[in-house]
Amino acid sequence: MAEYVTLDDYLKKAPEEGAEGAQDGIVVFINAAMSADGKISTIARKQTRISGRKDFDRVDALRADSDAIMVGIGTILADDPSLTVKSKKRRENRKKEGKDENPWRIVVDGKARTP
Repeated sequence: MAEYVTLDDYLKKAPEEGAEGAQDGIVVFINAAMSADGKISTIARKQTRISGRKDFDRVDALRADSDAIMVGIGTILADDPSLTVKSKKRRENRKKEGKDENPWRIVVDGKARTP
């Protein structure tokens, strides 16, 4: 039976303890924001902010700790996301760890519509 762990609980685990799935070398998580009524976009699929500064910083920390960020073509066409680490300090820390400043960008696009 699968064990389900919230992202917050996963992030709180001590590095020496390891996190669920880390022993396999691959950890996948999904991040999404929704409005109080459970919506993730407008009817017109227009980008609108439904998160605050604290959440943006949390997402930036997740990006800084990730090897790659994967999004679908719908997100690319609707939002034109930068998919980068915003914090200069976090980018510098990635470089010190021998990584690129930003994670790889992966776009799932079955019809080659990526601009």
